[in-house]
Amino acid sequence: MDQKLKIRTKTAIVFGATVLALVLSGNVTAMIFVALVAILAGTEFANINKLQDIRWHSYFIVAALMALVFYAFKTQYSPGAYIILLALCCLFNLFLLVTIYLNNQNLTWHSRYLFFYMIIPAVLFLFYLINNPIESFSMNILLIILLLIWSNDSFAYLIGSKIGKYKLFERVSPNKTWEGFIGGAIGTLLVAIILAKFSNFDLKTMILLALICSIFGTYGDLYQSSVKREFGLKDSGNILPGHGGFWDRFDSFIYVWPFVLMVLYLNSITQIN
Repeated sequence: MDQKLKIRTKTAIVFGATVLALVLSGNVTAMIFVALVAILAGTEFANINKLQDIRWHSYFIVAALMALVFYAFKTQYSPGAYIILLALCCLFNLFLLVTIYLNNQNLTWHSRYLFFYMIIPAVLFLFYLINNPIESFSMNILLIILLLIWSNDSFAYLIGSKIGKYKLFERVSPNKTWEGFIGGAIGTLLVAIILAKFSNFDLKTMILLALICSIFGTYGDLYQSSVKREFGLKDSGNILPGHGGFWDRFDSFIYVWPFVLMVLYLNSITQIN
């Protein structure tokens, strides 16, 4: 085993164990995990954009606004405000998806608003965890999302590397293929069906979550790749030896947050009715 592979393996083991420990140790550590992902990935993106002289005061304003939103939700729950913010986050992410199809795009013009893609969904996810605490394995939505995304990545890589022929988006990510994309989606659906047997979420909800993690998770990765390509970078950071940055590892995870929360919100309404 060469030195680089050893470093990657050691990092993967330590990092994976840490993530699982945070997600499985209770609601407080799960909330810490969500906050860390948003803060560290957001910091990496801000550092990337520092090369383009982005005005830092805009980030402080957004952070202050999000703190006020979180405080307001915590003290007095407003379903209307919650669903409006959630819908805006979903629409904004769909807009980001469209940008990767624009040829010769310059991502700098909307990069200053990227905290609407990272910070607001994180605040809404924290609010969800406050009102729906993780009290058992069967209720652990974070673990479910991570397992579905990891499954999609693994199946997509295995199928794509074996039979991949038709490029999914060669300009942004030359190694991704339609065969890998479809294989990842099928594999993720199979994992979701298995997880449904051990989860408090019904089969229909698990299938929706699987489709979200597969489709939007892939596009979250493509969007991050397009940003790095715009700035001529291979990795978003170097905090994880052999694996790049935090945003590299959680690009799909962050991108699916608002869509997952929307499914959970609509599911809760259905159960109430």
